[in-house]
Amino acid sequence: MKRVILEELDKENTFFHFTRKENIKSIEQNGLIATKGQNAKNVEITPKIFFSKGIEGILELTDVWIKWMMNNAYSMKNLYGFYDTLSKQEIMEKASTWDKEFRNRSYLEDKEKKEKVFNIVYEKMKQTVYLSLELEEGVDFDYRDIDENKEKSLQLKRKGNIVNYLYTKEMYGSYSNVDNIKMEKWNMHTKMYKNIDKEKISQVVTKSGQEDILSIIKTIYQKENNKKYDILNDYMEYIEKRNS
Repeated sequence: MKRVILEELDKENTFFHFTRKENIKSIEQNGLIATKGQNAKNVEITPKIFFSKGIEGILELTDVWIKWMMNNAYSMKNLYGFYDTLSKQEIMEKASTWDKEFRNRSYLEDKEKKEKVFNIVYEKMKQTVYLSLELEEGVDFDYRDIDENKEKSLQLKRKGNIVNYLYTKEMYGSYSNVDNIKMEKWNMHTKMYKNIDKEKISQVVTKSGQEDILSIIKTIYQKENNKKYDILNDYMEYIEKRNS
């Protein structure tokens, strides 16, 4: 697969897609195939390929991704097994406490909870890479396309159920407008069933040759960060301390 240098890319208009390193060989042979990912099974109606626009989109997506992982870790989903030694009643109590913490944002001050998830994020990032996609508006995607998660949360809100809406609002952060169903630059997707040919895909590496997204995000954050994120800033501090 062709490689491109992160620092030489158009920082506002490049389209980025992340994937596990183990998928590279298949992508080199078949390109990217539109699917309904594990994380989107109960939200997305049709198969798509997700991507972000620009390096700011990468940072925003990372902020959302870490919050998503925290919610899945401490809710009833217990995605990373933190509650495995507890009884069902104890798990329900823990999940109920988490629900309150997430909605009132006190989870952002819980250092212990954050660092347990940061450890997992760190290891996952070392096994994940970013790809640069050559996409054409109107052919591969449409800027006017909708974010089906936002659409679902607004539909439930209109019916009087605001829980999903409040969760979406917290997850998406202050840089997102959850009252507008149009997709945003950090969470874009192709047209339904649209695949991406292998010739339009390159692997992103830093100028020094590092390919994991941990190194890529560190490089971007150090040079381009200019805003306060919900949790990304704390995660970057965690990385600096871990690597010092």
